[in-house]
Amino acid sequence: WADTVIAVSGLDAVGKPLSETCFRSELACGVLGVPLDTVLTPDLLAQLILSENGQKKGLPKTAFFSVLLNKADNQNRILLGIETAKRIRDIMPNTRVVIASLRDRDTVKAIMY
Repeated sequence: WADTVIAVSGLDAVGKPLSETCFRSELACGVLGVPLDTVLTPDLLAQLILSENGQKKGLPKTAFFSVLLNKADNQNRILLGIETAKRIRDIMPNTRVVIASLRDRDTVKAIMY
């Protein structure tokens, strides 16, 4: 039982083949309906995060769900995070998305809610 669930994904995976960057890539590709050599895009990342067979698997109906897009370590990754966050909110409005680099002193790069 949980009343809050935070889905966490690393932005360093965007732009790389799912087979190289995704935990249990065969399952992820099945959820997305794409081959293993598919390059992860912000749109695919959003779909995977929001899938009932992805990071929302087993999510209690009453739980507060939000997303942390980590490893926004440079301007390009911040922009990829913003693009991913917009897609997440297109699919599931009112989802809070935090774009961050947990290794930076200024951790939070953007919040969309």
